[in-house]
Amino acid sequence: MGKYNIQIASKLSGVGAHTLRAWEKRYNAVAPSRNESGRRLYSDDDIEKLRLLSELCSLGSSIGTIAQKPVDELKAFLKKLGKTDEFEPEKVSLNEVDSSKNFQASLDGLMLAIKQYKLDIIAHEIEKLKITHSPRDLALDIISPLIQEVGIRVYRGELNISQEQALSSMLKFHIGHVLFRNYKQKSRSPNLVALATPETDHSEFSLLLYGLLCCHYGLKFFYIGPNMNVETILEVSESVEANVILLSANSFVAPQKEDFLNGFMERLTKGMSKGQSLWLGGAARFNLAKFQKNKSFHFLPDLKYLDNYLKELS
Repeated sequence: MGKYNIQIASKLSGVGAHTLRAWEKRYNAVAPSRNESGRRLYSDDDIEKLRLLSELCSLGSSIGTIAQKPVDELKAFLKKLGKTDEFEPEKVSLNEVDSSKNFQASLDGLMLAIKQYKLDIIAHEIEKLKITHSPRDLALDIISPLIQEVGIRVYRGELNISQEQALSSMLKFHIGHVLFRNYKQKSRSPNLVALATPETDHSEFSLLLYGLLCCHYGLKFFYIGPNMNVETILEVSESVEANVILLSANSFVAPQKEDFLNGFMERLTKGMSKGQSLWLGGAARFNLAKFQKNKSFHFLPDLKYLDNYLKELS
């Protein structure tokens, strides 16, 4: 009998990881075992029941009324509704899942595929990583170091711009798929994070990574986008009732980079509503001392700092 982590269980059952946790905690739908480190391990029986619950909920059943019913009753109920059960769990062993988390091996494989321009291999590897890794692992241990390494190799002349662009396009597509899939899951978190970069900053990979971390912690987020002016960020964040404005500031074309960002942030903090906070990540220079006295401002020098803040927010 298989034993699967929550990401694999979510993939096999069709139930989002955040929803799965909620069903488990609030309704005792399943009772997964735990490994030595305390991580959930779901059985084939758990996967089957989750799939049945998901199917019945899609047909109008309330999870609260069916969560604790045995599998046989769920199958019978599904049959009454004119649906047949043809479930056959995919054979994925725990050892295969754990071995897939060898981040360095994954990175090395991707770098070799990029160098050889093997786009089909890149697509296959990224698809596999999406299934076997959490959004947090993807952001911190795969995509972020991969982007940095590719940038270094382009600078050294070991890779060319077209190879970098091909990878960027594929990563954006796959990250977008993860974000959309998780964005559709209902979140009970009272917090909402608005993601943007300041105007003249057209980079968006940081925002995509921020979105992955929000997904991991079940936080609601709204992707405003790159190259946004102060007025747009304030207007959109207020309209969606975001209590956190999360900016990524990396590359600018403005003549006075530091002065520009200082002025941008000053106008932004002055225009924010009561209860809103401004979080700033990225490598762009600014006057930290000028803003750190503001209790609604938080500087995030790297993704791990953001990860800790989002964890506390969830």
